[in-house]
Amino acid sequence: MWHLSCKRIYLIYCWPFRSRELCYKLKKQKFLAYAVLQGRIFSSSPKKYSFHPQHKKDNIPKDYILIYENRLRKIIGPARVVSTITGLATAAMCLEYIVNFPETMEAWNIYVVSGTCVFSLFIVVFMNLMFRYYLLRIYASEDSQRFIGVYHGFFGNLKQVKYSSSDLTAIRHPTSQSLQVKCNVYLNGRMFHLRDKDFVLPKYFNMHLGLK
Repeated sequence: MWHLSCKRIYLIYCWPFRSRELCYKLKKQKFLAYAVLQGRIFSSSPKKYSFHPQHKKDNIPKDYILIYENRLRKIIGPARVVSTITGLATAAMCLEYIVNFPETMEAWNIYVVSGTCVFSLFIVVFMNLMFRYYLLRIYASEDSQRFIGVYHGFFGNLKQVKYSSSDLTAIRHPTSQSLQVKCNVYLNGRMFHLRDKDFVLPKYFNMHLGLK
């Protein structure tokens, strides 16, 4: 029903003989109807999610509590491994072909194989750098003044970023129009990407936005 209503309003306010005020009013109604539709779709059947601290694996003190766990962590790890292995294997095959069989290759073949080798290495570097921007987990001290974030290093090893509430700098605040509220923050001079749904409580997300 809501989808049909949105379409109907859209057709009305786009008619050229309508007044500007009416068009603006109907456009606003369309946006509100669309927003309600989004809310119903994404909140009608919320899924339960359990957070699992990994103090030993992450080398985190026991007195720190888990406040954030990236739900994409099971995708980030395998995607990084697959892209790295595939890229390195492709680059190695291309390099071996150039070194061992140069006499069988024409000039344009050499350019194609060399380009494939360089592109494969670029993909490996790009994917590993990109996944470094995703924090896997964040732990907070009991007073919520000190935080430890865990993320994948360039070679897949787990690394930590330690910071306090004063070190947080949000560089893009979320908007109400976003289907999924996201935020990028600077921690000790490095940018990380966070997602609101991955926080245990909304107050921790607000802390990372610089809100009280």
